[in-house]
Amino acid sequence: MHLLGLMRETGRGGPRDPAEAARLYRKAAEAGNVPAMTALAVLYLRGQGVPRDDGLAGQHLKRAAEKGSAQALFLLGAMRLESRGGPPSDAPGYLRRAAQAGSGQAALMLGEMLVAGRGVARDPAEAYRLALAARERAGGDAALASRLDALAASAKERLDPSVALSVAAKAGKAAGKDAPPDGGRAQRPSTGSGFVVSRLGHVLTNAHVADGCGRILAVVDGKRVPARLARLDRQNDLALLVLETAPAKTLVFREGGDLPEGATVFAAGYPGQAAATGRMRVVSGRVRTLAPQAGPRGGQAVTAQVLPGNSGGPLLDAAGHVAGVVRARRDTEKARESLGEAPADMGFVVPISVVKAFLARGQTPVAVSPSDRVLDAAAVAEAVSGAVVPLWCLPGER
Repeated sequence: MHLLGLMRETGRGGPRDPAEAARLYRKAAEAGNVPAMTALAVLYLRGQGVPRDDGLAGQHLKRAAEKGSAQALFLLGAMRLESRGGPPSDAPGYLRRAAQAGSGQAALMLGEMLVAGRGVARDPAEAYRLALAARERAGGDAALASRLDALAASAKERLDPSVALSVAAKAGKAAGKDAPPDGGRAQRPSTGSGFVVSRLGHVLTNAHVADGCGRILAVVDGKRVPARLARLDRQNDLALLVLETAPAKTLVFREGGDLPEGATVFAAGYPGQAAATGRMRVVSGRVRTLAPQAGPRGGQAVTAQVLPGNSGGPLLDAAGHVAGVVRARRDTEKARESLGEAPADMGFVVPISVVKAFLARGQTPVAVSPSDRVLDAAAVAEAVSGAVVPLWCLPGER
């Protein structure tokens, strides 16, 4: 019935008859034929062979969408954009579901909205991802492929190169492409955190964040700034970078030595996708004493939640002053055996005494002040904003 309806609608094999096509589509739709549901909905949208009726069109499209039709989801999104059958605010949700179901048209439409910030928050990284994923599935549709290529290029122009590399790598992995040879960490982009410690542009981070990079970029006030590796201490997992352009704001170090057991601390950094969005995350916790052999030699433990990407960010005391460098999350069986437990939210840090010694050996000028105030997480985040930066380790020749 569906194929007969298509023939009547297009005039193939006989005269064109939209009304007869609608009758045949309806019979096929009643029998559960999903393409017929969508085709009948299109006739109602256009008013061909049947009266124009957005309500009936929407009903048939929703039936098809419930059965997984990407085209029906796309058409529902397109309808909403024209305020047909519902509010325009519903459009992004339908288009996103359609793109996930394989609709290249939906990916294109939603991607163009994300680039322009039309009806959704501007997000060129997501637009770039949608374009790359849909381009892999475009097949022989040359016109769609060309428009997706244009969308990808437009979105990429608006991205930091490090972000574009990361998005492309993830899109390639999702598409099942071979991963690059694992000949070194600098073969692929990675992220971490760091913080500005001097007005000369010095940035402190972990050695495992900066070691082996072809290039290092810091994102300062939304702008990418090249950084060079100045000093490296693999034993204590510390690295000192120098920014090409020194930012105006630096962090202040706490006066005195390592924090005692139970002291309130805050970990600031850019875990997960935070490096791409530039949204710093600050979490609170307390200092914990490490049992022998439970962690890195000379390290401290904190209950502040440490996630991948936090590495190299500052550990801050209750006054918002630097009290160490975040190093890693504890997740080893060895730690479980030593402590009898392994809380998921416990992390390791390089204590302030080790950090100060590292900076002193390189004669790096830093500001030190007594910690004579108590701040909450929001106040700490405001105090250190602009001086804690996401770092990108990029491929390339050193």
